[in-house]
Amino acid sequence: MENTAPVLVVDGDPRALGAVSKALFDAGYKVLEAATALDAFCQAKKNHPDLILLNVDLPDEDGIALCKRIKSDPGLRDCAVALLSAGSAAEEPAHVFEANADEYITCPLSDRELVLRVRAMARTKRVQDDLHERVKELNCLYSISAVVDGPDISLDEILQSIVDLLPAAWQYPEIAVARIRLDQDE
Repeated sequence: MENTAPVLVVDGDPRALGAVSKALFDAGYKVLEAATALDAFCQAKKNHPDLILLNVDLPDEDGIALCKRIKSDPGLRDCAVALLSAGSAAEEPAHVFEANADEYITCPLSDRELVLRVRAMARTKRVQDDLHERVKELNCLYSISAVVDGPDISLDEILQSIVDLLPAAWQYPEIAVARIRLDQDE
């Protein structure tokens, strides 16, 4: 089974970077790699991965600080971020979650556990993405219902208002089918 969620793996240690990347690649994930915080941020902006596995210790910037930057960027804040650490500092998990990380993973861990954790994060990300899409659909339908409920409005005005709203909602199959039917009736 191929996993379509792209995963950005960020680690300053080439051996660790290679091991994590290989485990995910072997599990069917598309893997992007970065060895520095600067490269990671640039790749995230360019490729918009669904998941970012980010080591706390990076050569050019603290991984927690990079997580904060990712989560505060409007184009990246929906990326799921897991911070990986050897777990040496007792207060580290609190700092990780204060940075809005989605997961904290202590290393070492088996390839199987790594893949299962990434799979769980990908599943959660898909559910969140689906929820965002349903909210957009509901907002569009609410706008259409507000037009229909207007006082003293003719059928032609209702239909024209709905057609004006549809380009923004064209990506939703249920609404697209209704528009195709409307176009065929003309």
